Amino acid sequence: MELKLENIVKSSNLLIDASSLVVGQKDFFMLDLYGSLKKYGKHIYIKKDVCQTLERYKTFAEKAAFAQEGLMVLAHYKKEGLIGEIDSVLELSGTQLCIVSEDKRSAEKEIKAAKNNGFKGKIIVVKIERGSPIEIEVKNMSGEERKAKLLISIALDNSASMKGEKMNKLKQAVFAFNDRLAGEGLLDRIEFSATVFSGFHCVVAKSFEESTIIKEKFFAGGIPFLDLSIGKSIEKLKERIEYCDTENFSYYKPWLIVLSNGENFGDIGNSVAQITKLASEGKISYFPFALSDREFDNSLYALKKLKKFITIKDSMYDRLFNWIFDIAKKRVETPIDRSFGIDANSYDGWTIK
Repeated sequence: MELKLENIVKSSNLLIDASSLVVGQKDFFMLDLYGSLKKYGKHIYIKKDVCQTLERYKTFAEKAAFAQEGLMVLAHYKKEGLIGEIDSVLELSGTQLCIVSEDKRSAEKEIKAAKNNGFKGKIIVVKIERGSPIEIEVKNMSGEERKAKLLISIALDNSASMKGEKMNKLKQAVFAFNDRLAGEGLLDRIEFSATVFSGFHCVVAKSFEESTIIKEKFFAGGIPFLDLSIGKSIEKLKERIEYCDTENFSYYKPWLIVLSNGENFGDIGNSVAQITKLASEGKISYFPFALSDREFDNSLYALKKLKKFITIKDSMYDRLFNWIFDIAKKRVETPIDRSFGIDANSYDGWTIK
């Protein structure tokens, strides 16, 4: 439901989340907001770490320009004395709080904090759409038990050996996997990231925080430094675990999935050591898959020795990701304290025995 911005300014304390400063068409909203704040002698509130968050957004190519514009807007608002910086929503008082956010989970966190601190007023959440504030429905998490998350980190082979039909099938399988998570309302329970090769580097093509996939990030190319890819996947997994610990989210044993077409440059020892340590300590479940039956590079011997790669037959990557979805869904539907096993027969039909 579209709301009149001037009415919100008159009646509410406005908290602007960083996520709203990295969307298109925000400039129209911020311009109208500027006029209303001046008219009623009010200001907006931001968290003290918003500028740092926007700087991090600048590292993502698709968000860099919007993040830079957001920083410029904040600088102008600060110069005009229209911003109040706070550590927590608990510092705000009044009869109505309006949270401007594109991130529902962030809004839910703020609502819970306000309610737990005895805030009795009305709380509304809006996002910016076509330059106007649109009210969105966000659950009040106060008193609600948080369900555990399953974190899946995927080291995905997009090297030149995957060019053509194989890469197209792999991309389609990943996109369909994400669509199924969204379609069955599991994005908040099952989070995954994907690391790919890019030139001489490895980059995160899809982060845990993102609910959608930027398809252009998945392409065939790059040199297969598998050690770097696995290392980056483990790094991002550890970062997300730290986030869950900070936010008091419980989580199942995280999964590390390695998808390799058998090519590799460089030593793999660091990855073998990390996987061995984390798996032996019960901190991850490790799933290695070979994307074809081609001969593996000799440098991968130690990785193959660590755990046998399951070979995908006839580029059946859709069947692979359907399997990942099915067991992931079963995992999060099983109590976190209950053991969980995978039936060996579940590989039938799409793998080479």
